[in-house]
Amino acid sequence: MRNPQHGSDFPNWQKAFTNVSVWCAVVAVYVIVFGTQQDVFVSSLPPESKVPNAWTKVTFRNNPPQDTSITCRKPAPRSGHSSVIHGTSMYMFGGMGANEVFYNDVWEYKLEAGALDCEWFELVPNDNISVWFSAKDARPATPNRRGIVPARPSGRVGHSAAMADVRLESGAVRTFMTIYGGFSPNCSNYCYDIWHMDLASGLWTILYGEWWEPDGSWGKMLDYSTFNDIMIPNRWRHDAVVYQDRLYVIGGHTLTDSSKCCGYTCPSLQSPIVQPNCGYLADVWSTLLKEYIPFQTQIAIGKHAVQSSTVGFGFASVAVDGIKSGTESNRTLSMTNVEPQAWWQVSLGGVTFISNMTIWNRADHSQERLNNFYVLTSTQPFSSDRLQDLLSDPLVWKYHVMYAVEEATTLFPEQSASFIRIQLAGTNSLALSEVEVWGFPPIQAWQHFEGPRRWTMHVSGFERNSGIDAPRGRMGHKVVLDSNTGSVYTFGGYVKESPSYIQEFWKLDLSTTKFTSVAPHAELPQGTLPSGRYGHNMVLSEEMVVIFGGQAGYSFLNNVYSSGFRNDMWMWNTSSSAVGQVKMSVDPLYGQPIPRQDASMVEYKDLLIIFGGLADVQEHGTSTDCPGGFCGDMWMFRIDGINSCPNACSGKGTCRFARCECFDQFYGDDCSLIRCPNSVCSQDYLNRKLDCQFCNGHGTCDGKTGTCTCGAGWIGESCSIKHCPNDCSFHGACLDGGICDCDEGFGGTDCSTAFCPNNCSSKGECLVESQGIKVTTTCICGDIYTGADCGSELADELIAEATEAALGAAGNLQFDATILLLPFFLLGIQFLELNFA
Repeated sequence: MRNPQHGSDFPNWQKAFTNVSVWCAVVAVYVIVFGTQQDVFVSSLPPESKVPNAWTKVTFRNNPPQDTSITCRKPAPRSGHSSVIHGTSMYMFGGMGANEVFYNDVWEYKLEAGALDCEWFELVPNDNISVWFSAKDARPATPNRRGIVPARPSGRVGHSAAMADVRLESGAVRTFMTIYGGFSPNCSNYCYDIWHMDLASGLWTILYGEWWEPDGSWGKMLDYSTFNDIMIPNRWRHDAVVYQDRLYVIGGHTLTDSSKCCGYTCPSLQSPIVQPNCGYLADVWSTLLKEYIPFQTQIAIGKHAVQSSTVGFGFASVAVDGIKSGTESNRTLSMTNVEPQAWWQVSLGGVTFISNMTIWNRADHSQERLNNFYVLTSTQPFSSDRLQDLLSDPLVWKYHVMYAVEEATTLFPEQSASFIRIQLAGTNSLALSEVEVWGFPPIQAWQHFEGPRRWTMHVSGFERNSGIDAPRGRMGHKVVLDSNTGSVYTFGGYVKESPSYIQEFWKLDLSTTKFTSVAPHAELPQGTLPSGRYGHNMVLSEEMVVIFGGQAGYSFLNNVYSSGFRNDMWMWNTSSSAVGQVKMSVDPLYGQPIPRQDASMVEYKDLLIIFGGLADVQEHGTSTDCPGGFCGDMWMFRIDGINSCPNACSGKGTCRFARCECFDQFYGDDCSLIRCPNSVCSQDYLNRKLDCQFCNGHGTCDGKTGTCTCGAGWIGESCSIKHCPNDCSFHGACLDGGICDCDEGFGGTDCSTAFCPNNCSSKGECLVESQGIKVTTTCICGDIYTGADCGSELADELIAEATEAALGAAGNLQFDATILLLPFFLLGIQFLELNFA
C-alpha cells in the first residue's frame, strides 16, 4: 500500500521545531506565588463542573495568562492516536484525521503549566510524505544503522504507546515513550516497528523497522531471518502494557487469509476452531525494553578450523560447513589419523559468548570412536597440544564427555571464548560430522538503547483448539495493567464472526501468562453489563477498571438509525468482579462528550482526560467538537473523590469511584435522605450500595423527615411495638397485623365481648360479672336444666347418679330376675328396667 499525501504546514521539521508555536486552553487562573514573578504557576486544568458527577469540557485559550504576545495552537482533530502520562504532562502521538491524513506529530499538554506557557506544545510537527522520506537519522553512526533509517515513525493509527525505562549507552536509565505497530500507508501489512522517543529532546530512536522507500523499493533496518529467531507478526488495533521492563503486546489484527475461521462461528467446519492465518489475533508476545538481549547465531559456521592431522579429504573445515550427516565417502567428515590425543579446533574470530554447542558424530560407521574426549574453550590461543597441560591451565574451560556419542551431544558452556577445541583423551582417530556453536558477540553499550529486540511468544492464540480457556482473536479491545499484581485485565473487542462486538472479560496473569475468564457480576440495582464494543477506552485506578465509550455496532430498528457509538461509563471492580454503570449528571454549561470511539484516555490525579476520537458523521459531523466526524475536543471527569459522586454526597458521606458511602444517619444515592430510628444498614460491597431495613420491616421510612409510617398492627417511632385494638381487653393475644386472638369466652375485634359457654344452650340466661379487669360469666339455667351451659336436663343427671350408686351397692351379687323399680314420682320420672347378670 502506498501513502496518500500527508498534510503539513512546514517544509522541514528542523525549521518547524525552532519556530514552534503552540495553542493553549482558556481556563480560570489559580496562582501560587513563591516570592518573585518568575515563580508563578497556573493549573492547566479548568475549574471542575459545579455539578458533581458530571463531565467538564476543557475550553482552550489563545494566549498564556501573562503573555498575550504568544499565539497558542492545538492538535488537529483525530482518532486512533495514543496518549500517555509522564510527570505532569500528557503526551499524544499520531492518529488519523479528515481526508485520510496520517499524523506522526507529538504534542505535550502541560497539566501544571507555568503562567507564561501555553498548555499545548508541539514537540514534533507532522510530516508530509516527502519530508518523511528525506529525513534520515544523521546522528553518529553505529553498525548498520545510522544514515539509512528514518528519523522518526511514519504517520499511523491503531498503534500502542507506553512509558518504559531504557538503559542508555552511558549506563544511565531514563524513561522513554515507546510505540509499537499500527497501520500506516508506509508499512506493508501493518507496522511492526519499535521506537523510543526522548520526551525531553523530542528525538526518536528506531529499534527495528521496515518501510517503503521513495522509489517503491522495500527498506528495512536488518534481516531478522539471519538470527534464526521468531518475530512477532505485524499488526494494528492491538493493545500493550509495560511490566517489569517488558513490553507485552496482546491481540490485534493482521492481514492474512480472510477466509480462515477465527474460532467463533465457522459454517464450513463441524466445530469452530482457530485456523492458521486467521487475521484476528489472540496471541501474547513480549520483549525486554530496558536492556538488549542478543540474538544467537551459529558463530562457528565457515570459520577457520584446524586439526592435529588429516586423513584424505577429511579436512578440519568440513566440520563447520553446516552438514550434520557427514560420511567419509561424501567427503563431509573431518578426520584425523589414529594418534594419541588427536584434536580439532576452530577460531571464532574474536571473543564471543558461547551459549550452547552440539557435536555431531559421523553418520556412516565407527561411531564408537567418539568417546572419552574433552571440550575446551579459551579466549587465548591454546598454549599446548598436550591435553595434560590444557587441563591444568586455569584460563581454559573444560568439559569431559566419557561415553560414546551415538548421533550428537549438546552442552551449554555459557562462556566467552575465541577458540574451541575437541580433544581425545586416548589414542584413536577423531572424526566429526559437524560442530554447531550458538552464541553472540559481546554486547555493545549502545545496543541496550538502540539494539533490535528479541521477541518471546507466550500465548499462540490457538490454545482453544486444545480445550484451554483463552480468548479468541480480536482487535480494538483494551487492556490495563495492575502493576502490583502483574495482572492484565481486558474487555471487549471486535471479532471476525458474528456477533462481532463482544463483551467478554478476561484476566491475564503475567507471571504464568495464563488467561482466566472473568464472570462479571452486574451491580444492583441496574443489574446490567456494558454492551459488546470495540474502540473504547480503559484505565485502572486502584482496583477499579474504568470503561468509556466505544463502538457497539450500527443498527436500523423501525427505520430509526443508531450509530452504535457510546459515551457511557462503567466501572469494573477487579476484586469482586462487580460491574456497574456510572450514573452521570449533565452540566448545562458543558454538556457531555459526543459518543465516540478511538479516543485517547488517561488518568491524572483521579481525573479522566479524553481527547479526540471518531464520532458518527451523520449525527455529529457538523458539530464544532467533531467536524467531519473527527473530534478535537478535550474533556475531564472526576472518577474518585467527592466530586465524582451525585450531589457530592450532599456533604453527608464519603465518595469512592462515583458511589457514595453515607454517614450513619443518612442513606440514598447522594446521601440526602435521613435514616429512620433504629434502622439496620450494611454496605453491600459487591453491588456498591447500602442495604437498609427501615422501621423494623413493619413500615415505610420517609427519608425527608426520618420518620416511620407504621403498618397495621405496629406503633412506635421505629414500628417495633405490636398494637391491637384496646390491647385485646386483656382477654386475648395480639397477633401480627393488629388482630386479636381472643381467649375462650371472649370475642369481638378487641375481645371485649364476653360469652357464656355455648350461649347457655339457649336454656338459660348469661350472667356477666366484672371485678376490675377480671370478667366472669355464669349460666342461670331454667327449672329443669343444669350444667355449665344448661345443656343437661336435671332428671337425666339424677338417674345417672342413682345408677352409679346402685352399681356400687350391688358389688359381686348376681341377679337373674328382672327388677322393676317402683315408680319414682318425686320429679315425674317414668318406670325404668335394669338387667343385672
